[in-house]
Amino acid sequence: MISRVFSLSKNKPVQTGENRAVGTEEDPCWQQWTHRAIFNDTGAVAEYQGVGKDITGKKKAEQDLIVKDMAIASSISGIGIADMQGRLTYSNGAFLKMFGYDDPGEILQLPIMYFAHHDDEDSGFALGITQALMEKGEWRGEVTPYRRDGSRFFAHLSANLVRDNRGMPICMMVSFIDITASKEAEREIHIKNTAIESAINGIVIFDPTERPIYANQSYLRMFGFASIEEMNGKKKADYNKMYQAMQPSSSEIVGILRDRGNWVGDVRTKKTDGSTIYFQLSATLVKDNQGSPICSMATFMDITEHKLVEKALKSTYEKLQEAIEFMPDPTFIVDRNKNVIAWNRALEALTGVKKEDVLSRGDYARVFAFFGDARPLLIDILSLPAHELAKSYPNVRRFGESIFVEAFVPGLHGGRGAYLWGKATPLFDREGNSIGAIESLRDMSEWKRAKESLRNAREKEKTWVGKGEGTAGNRGGAGVDTLEVQCMECVLDQLREGVIILDTEARIHRTNNPFLVLVRHPRDDVIGKDVSEFCVPKGLEDMKDILQSEDENGTTVCEMILKSGNSEIPVSAEISRIRNAVGTPLGHLLLLRMPDGNAQM
Repeated sequence: MISRVFSLSKNKPVQTGENRAVGTEEDPCWQQWTHRAIFNDTGAVAEYQGVGKDITGKKKAEQDLIVKDMAIASSISGIGIADMQGRLTYSNGAFLKMFGYDDPGEILQLPIMYFAHHDDEDSGFALGITQALMEKGEWRGEVTPYRRDGSRFFAHLSANLVRDNRGMPICMMVSFIDITASKEAEREIHIKNTAIESAINGIVIFDPTERPIYANQSYLRMFGFASIEEMNGKKKADYNKMYQAMQPSSSEIVGILRDRGNWVGDVRTKKTDGSTIYFQLSATLVKDNQGSPICSMATFMDITEHKLVEKALKSTYEKLQEAIEFMPDPTFIVDRNKNVIAWNRALEALTGVKKEDVLSRGDYARVFAFFGDARPLLIDILSLPAHELAKSYPNVRRFGESIFVEAFVPGLHGGRGAYLWGKATPLFDREGNSIGAIESLRDMSEWKRAKESLRNAREKEKTWVGKGEGTAGNRGGAGVDTLEVQCMECVLDQLREGVIILDTEARIHRTNNPFLVLVRHPRDDVIGKDVSEFCVPKGLEDMKDILQSEDENGTTVCEMILKSGNSEIPVSAEISRIRNAVGTPLGHLLLLRMPDGNAQM
């Protein structure tokens, strides 16, 4: 202060300054001094005058104003101040950034409520905020303003009417807090909560003491509880009993969960009503950032029906395997990759190869080397187009999805040879996808001999008639009931296939016992009847429609529907025309096979 006094001159005779006076660091005092120099006639300083006053209060007010200004300027909230006409006079940096502006000059004098709505639809809402300010002095709530680029965001708005010491309004102040992130998080949590609550899988959350603290509706329904309170209250004993009955045990699962943090597997237990339930369990241990357990969460998927179906399928598969194993016809099955998955005993006997030597292998063709050029392996040509099949394998016939062949194989029976009938059919799942194929074989030598016996008997009958030895009527009931025909009928009864002999009017003339078993009628009920009463070609109403057609060898193969009591059974049929020695048609012979190759049910 002394230096300021001595610096006074005629050009600058007065100077004012502020000094820190006595006081503490926490509560300093301030003074303001005005010094004046008085000069004589010669221009020399005659005296100095000084006037001082205490400005401590003013200094504190200024400092408070600076602090408040810095607090507003650096606040993360977007703060704006407007005059009483609602025109913006100040905005802090957060306000500018929040609304997408760089320079305060771009928004000054704009209506402050413009930032609360920014469109005509919300203008009434903004007017309501202004009215509330005037009436109550404040307004708080959530708004969805627009940024400069047109994007909308969520914000919490606090608006206040600022008054002076006399209570007179001097300005308006608004503060925007961007809550978009919390709103999106809240929305995401709501979506997840809704998804968890409506999930078809049962979801339960346990606290660190293994007490259930949340369970969705699926979990409650799954285990027979009405609420989480019931699980922890009046039905707590049932709940504990249910977990004690778990296999694997709940203690084993909890131990693994603590060691590894997760566990997944199939579990079995009993519900509150005593019924057994199977489910797939996925459990996770949730920890905080310090590694301490917060809770554990378990997801239960009810697989009871699946398990029951699985057991039924396993039982059915075993029975199917057993049925295939003991089928009288040599049969084998391959999967979609042409690996053998079934090879029955009859085929072991025919080929001399045990199933252990071919199962899960795809080189089954080597086993059928004895076919030579007599016939192809049907299972390998199933997918050939019809024209290529007819060109390359003229003896093979296709009916529906299946293909058939009949051929003499010289290499069988120690070189004596045998007539083999074969059928191959593709296998599909419920969606129509190929899953493999099955092929069955049958030694038709006896059948061929039976047909030959029938033909010889007819020719001998013709010879007798030609020699004048009489007819069936004048030979004492001989005729077609000759010894040869009786022997032929005995042979037919030994066959597994159903056999029918028709006259030229498609009436049943003779049949064997397997056919009678199939149609569930005695012989007297079928002899002389129209064959259409008992079987018809698939898709047709009368047998005569197909008896009119035959291939160049006199044989037709087709699928038929056999009427067995009140049931209808699909069968495959081979139809052969019967002629006498001079070629005159005498009727037809039908051979009926079940789809799996068996004649009898």
